[in-house]
Amino acid sequence: MNTYTFIITSLIIILIPGTGVIYTITVGLTEGKEKSIFAALGCMIGILPHLCISIALSSLLMQINDTVFDIIKYVGAVYLIFLGLGMICSKNNIQFSEMQTTHYIPVIISRGVLINLLNPKLTLFFFAFLPQYVASDSKHYMITSALLGALFMVLTLAVFIGYGFMGSIAKVWMNQSPKRVAILQKCVGLIFITFAVQLVLV
Repeated sequence: MNTYTFIITSLIIILIPGTGVIYTITVGLTEGKEKSIFAALGCMIGILPHLCISIALSSLLMQINDTVFDIIKYVGAVYLIFLGLGMICSKNNIQFSEMQTTHYIPVIISRGVLINLLNPKLTLFFFAFLPQYVASDSKHYMITSALLGALFMVLTLAVFIGYGFMGSIAKVWMNQSPKRVAILQKCVGLIFITFAVQLVLV
């Protein structure tokens, strides 16, 4: 297991603007930096159910047949290529739209939880991503996967808090040039495809 590579790849993935990032940035803009921390916390909590389901499912498959590991690796590569091509070919650039403001911390956290909890793609993502960093014959597959998942969640919280703190700056920078957003989006797509090719060749 290469923890350094896992951290770098995870950060690249987490930095990609999605619904959770948009929500955290919006809370930072409309409610302030302190409340954006709770928005980030809610988004992180929403990841947990997807993480548990993906680890349990992949662990079960590993016990059934060792060759499933290779299948998961190729499925993961195909999924990452799909994401990358989707971002490169998309005609719709990332938009930082306004969302309804909230005032109470429990509401902010619960909305953050629901944003990720109701995104079924997260289970597929973890199912494809985590097995790349755990040996298929590892006796502690579930424990190692859980530790990596916990690390991913901590990184998510840290990055989302950063997004919340710098939300106003990021929004101004993005809205200054649509071309800038398009270039950034295509670069991220290429990173996904490069990582997918690396997974297949390893």
